[in-house]
Amino acid sequence: EWVHVTAIDAIKEDYGLGIAVAGDGTLLVTGSHRLENTASRFLLARHEPTIGSLLGRRSLGIGAGPESGRALAIDPRGDVVVAGAAVSFDDGPVAWLSKHRTDGQWSDRWEQLSVDVEGAAWSAITLDEVGQIYAAGVRVDDGVERVFVRKHHP
Repeated sequence: EWVHVTAIDAIKEDYGLGIAVAGDGTLLVTGSHRLENTASRFLLARHEPTIGSLLGRRSLGIGAGPESGRALAIDPRGDVVVAGAAVSFDDGPVAWLSKHRTDGQWSDRWEQLSVDVEGAAWSAITLDEVGQIYAAGVRVDDGVERVFVRKHHP
């Protein structure tokens, strides 16, 4: 057993909201972090599995305001798919999905802002054996929060 606390460049706060284990045992964590006088930013981090030390991290500004990765899953190729929420420049709050290599380069495989889904945020994600993505979250329709489910073909 171990506990490892990591401050990932945050002056104000770090949040870990989702975790998955890669094929090599590496721990992948998503969430958000916030620096002084900034909105929270999407965070993706890799941790060593035996003692939890930080191996690398990626922080992205996807929208104009607060954002966070909320859930993640590993696809059959070993890439990580992250589901979250952000504030878009044009469309306000939106649910988003992104896919990243986990080999330390953190390059994007693709990124999609679901700008047609106003007032939405993902909270859970899973993949099937061929890598099709299923995400669930909440969407506001006429002021009422509703369950929101989507199947996505990358």
